[in-house]
Formats: sequence, C-alpha cells, structure tokens
Amino acid sequence: TRLKWSVVKKGVRWKFPRVAHISTDSVAALLSRSDKTPLVLDVRGVDEYAVSHLQGASRALSVEEALSVLQNMSSDQDIILYCSVGYRSSLLAEQLLDRGFENVYNLEGGLFTWANEGRSMGGSGKVHPFDARWGTLLDQKFKADDY
Repeated sequence: TRLKWSVVKKGVRWKFPRVAHISTDSVAALLSRSDKTPLVLDVRGVDEYAVSHLQGASRALSVEEALSVLQNMSSDQDIILYCSVGYRSSLLAEQLLDRGFENVYNLEGGLFTWANEGRSMGGSGKVHPFDARWGTLLDQKFKADDY
C-alpha cells in the first residue's frame, strides 16, 4: 500500500502532540543565519546518515547520544531533529522535552520532504529510503540506487 504524505504528517502530529514541528522553509532560513545557527540532529541509522544528511548535522539515534552532543550547549539553543519522515525524530524530541530542553523542533516531513523539494544535502545527494514502503514517499530521482 502506497503511503500518503497527508496521512503520515497527520499521524506524526497526533502521536506527538507536544512536539513543535517546523517547515523546511523555516529550517532553511535558520540554517542560513550566521548569528545563531541551530544544532541539527539526524535521528537515523549510521547507514542512512552515510548516504546523505543535512549539512552540519550530528547523528544521534538515542536520547543518550543526543544528550552527549548537547552537554555543552546553552539552554536557549534551537535544536532541530529530523529522520526520514519525522516519526523517530519526534520521539527523540519528546524525550528531550521530558529532560527540560525547550527549543526543540521536528523537521516536518523529515529528510524525504527536504530532498523532494530539491534542497541541498551533504553526502551523495540521494537519500536512503529506510525501506520499500516508506521509500514510496521519496521522489524516485532522490532515492539512493543501492536501496
């Protein structure tokens, strides 16, 4: 069954109502600022990150890994999390909220939406599709060839 973006985004928002979701346009604007660049965390596996990621993103698959990256950050630091479509990153965002972080945002639609819009990425310029079902949300021209 082919997934639909409207259903996926609505489902993520329903499952994680406390998480603030941020658009690709807003993330692009934040990343272009020189005065207060946000911390970006990629909440995907090593193999997914190796194929592509947002420029400057650190990888953090668990709350422990995220806390390690965040240990020297100021409390008002903007933190943007993303994964393939937004589920794993929303889960980690919720865990960070539970630990007192306030400026935590999930990139709505994740790296798939970012890529589908033709935005710049580090790595191959293609995206790991996670699996065949979730990969249906990724424009075929951006899907990494080996997956």
